[in-house]
Amino acid sequence: MNTAQKKVIRQYVIRIKSFFPTFYPMKKRIISELKQSLDCYYMDHPDFSMDELYDEFGSPQEYVSSIINNTPDEELVQNIKMKKRTAFISCLILVFILGVGIASAIMITKITSNLATSQTIVITEEEIYTLPDN
Repeated sequence: MNTAQKKVIRQYVIRIKSFFPTFYPMKKRIISELKQSLDCYYMDHPDFSMDELYDEFGSPQEYVSSIINNTPDEELVQNIKMKKRTAFISCLILVFILGVGIASAIMITKITSNLATSQTIVITEEEIYTLPDN
């Protein structure tokens, strides 16, 4: 596959990805299958253009719309709930880790400052002997 055809395929795939909803189920698998279809199309039509891809596969909006229309609503709702739940749990874990890190930093600061101020200096009196004058 020449670089011009790779560029056309990459641009077409990027355009299609941009129309998928963020939490769409199996988006990666759908894009992977699309790339395989585009590779097969290249074998039969080595000098295709973006317009030919639009004619064969549809515009990015049409392509994504047809996939979304064929996906059961229950699957979409379940996937969105699962993604939101995963994001929420990830945020909680991040907040916990940050809290532990900040608390640790504060404790280390307090301990080191206490060590610096709690050292006692013991000064002993030395006896001063004076030699008698002869």
